[in-house]
Amino acid sequence: RLRSRDLYDRIKVISEPSSLKLFRERVHDTWLNNNCSTNRCHGGSESGRLRLRRDPLTSERCCYTNLLVLDRFRTREGVPLIDWERPAQSLLLQYGLPRSETMTPHPDVPGWTPVFDSRHRELIDNSILWMNSMMTAPRPQYPIPDLSPKSTKGGEP
Repeated sequence: RLRSRDLYDRIKVISEPSSLKLFRERVHDTWLNNNCSTNRCHGGSESGRLRLRRDPLTSERCCYTNLLVLDRFRTREGVPLIDWERPAQSLLLQYGLPRSETMTPHPDVPGWTPVFDSRHRELIDNSILWMNSMMTAPRPQYPIPDLSPKSTKGGEP
């Protein structure tokens, strides 16, 4: 709109926004990529409707694609994985808890194991910190097309 496209090649991003850095460092690279994005879970051919990328941890494309997938994903009932207004209630976190510690357990699938336990409270706290850092009112809707891989196998989520 400002007719500055001829300057795009001169733009250098020196650092990422703090909220994205929190996601990358304290969520994606810490527990999401190492647990949920693996071949035995949502990164493999049997991942079901939720399919996450699994690339080297240094891949910004992988990290930000997974963030976009998590933000846009809805269960069959239409519930988002991330509850931006009540982060602790987010399915993303509730599904990672042991079944005895949540009112919303991960769907029953073979091989599922909880990501969080009493020794990993800081992972949940860091995830809530990240979600709170992303909160703006109103939440912007960016015109990014659906980039998630399509999967026809597997179950919920």
